[in-house]
Amino acid sequence: MKANEIQVGGIYSMRVSGNITQVKVIDIRARCHGRTVYDCINVATGRKCQARSASKPRAVVVPGFQTARPADADTFDGKGIAKLP
Repeated sequence: MKANEIQVGGIYSMRVSGNITQVKVIDIRARCHGRTVYDCINVATGRKCQARSASKPRAVVVPGFQTARPADADTFDGKGIAKLP
């Protein structure tokens, strides 16, 4: 992502300790030499984390959006191939 796309209060997916999880940005602050630090809270655990680059957050999380849905027995046959109407 770009720095101008990240907003305080936004929820983004980000890799934290090797796992992709949802984080909420709570503060954007400037460091020395023109660098920016994004203070975040892990939504699942409530622990604080930092993103030291705007490229760390991956995508905006849309509330209520499911990334995967369970397979419907009427839609797929036993081999995982979609049935045509």
